Amino acid sequence: GKASEAVVEELSAIEGGLSTVCFGDRPVFGAYADDGRWEHPLGAPCGRDEAPVPEERTGMWSAPLAGRRGEVVPEVGWCCRWLAEVREKHVQGATICCAISNIYASEWVSHYGAGSSELSDAEAERLKLPREVFKNGRPRSWGEGIFQICGENYHRAAPLDPRSGKPLGHNCRWERKALDQLGFPVFAFFMP
Repeated sequence: GKASEAVVEELSAIEGGLSTVCFGDRPVFGAYADDGRWEHPLGAPCGRDEAPVPEERTGMWSAPLAGRRGEVVPEVGWCCRWLAEVREKHVQGATICCAISNIYASEWVSHYGAGSSELSDAEAERLKLPREVFKNGRPRSWGEGIFQICGENYHRAAPLDPRSGKPLGHNCRWERKALDQLGFPVFAFFMP
């Protein structure tokens, strides 16, 4: 949505900023396809990266992208590029971090509809979604209650997407699961 677009603009000013919905200005394939029946493997390339897109889009190729430009069908598979870039940045000595909200500033909540992507166990169970599990555990109150930064209160729970009825941040949760498998520390922050 608009908050993600604004985050991408902010990150574009920082050399080496990465985004998985768009890689630069190019729409990319996300982690899921075929109405959720296909999921990108966590530790290996999936075969779509820079591969020609077949005329008949089935399985892993059946993946319209709901991103900052609305409903878009990627023409180039860049999905594996993000994980390769993260590994490369780590090898170069970068500290790898991820944000668990697209709240860049407090006014973004009302202005852009920005919010958290945290999903509590109770909400995951209620919506029949996978729980978030990390090698080193999660902070207390994950996806529940209020998070306070500089005197401002933010909800830790992911708000529901009015289009899908599911919590925002579906792909963010896959990304965190993938980052958790990389074998080196990744530091999570509530705000980008």
